[in-house]
Amino acid sequence: MDSEKQRAFTWIYATGAFVLVLVTVFAVAFGVQEHNDRVLSEELTETASELQDTGARITSDPRRGHEEHGRLRPHLLGDSASLGYLRSTLAENH
Repeated sequence: MDSEKQRAFTWIYATGAFVLVLVTVFAVAFGVQEHNDRVLSEELTETASELQDTGARITSDPRRGHEEHGRLRPHLLGDSASLGYLRSTLAENH
């Protein structure tokens, strides 16, 4: 009878230890994930702020007077852009 009780207690202790390890692993994994999410959120907020600053600089650029229909005139952009501008202009007119 003692060996059966000892075997039962061994299984109980082993199961309890397994559950404890499992809970610890999940707690650490969730903690690491929470940290990574927080870091990513901070990076996204910083990037959004930088993009808003860049957008503000672009809109306050004095060269913006050279726009036509929301695009820069082709001679300001170069040859490959000129071709794209002409194609889009022709597509809009037809």
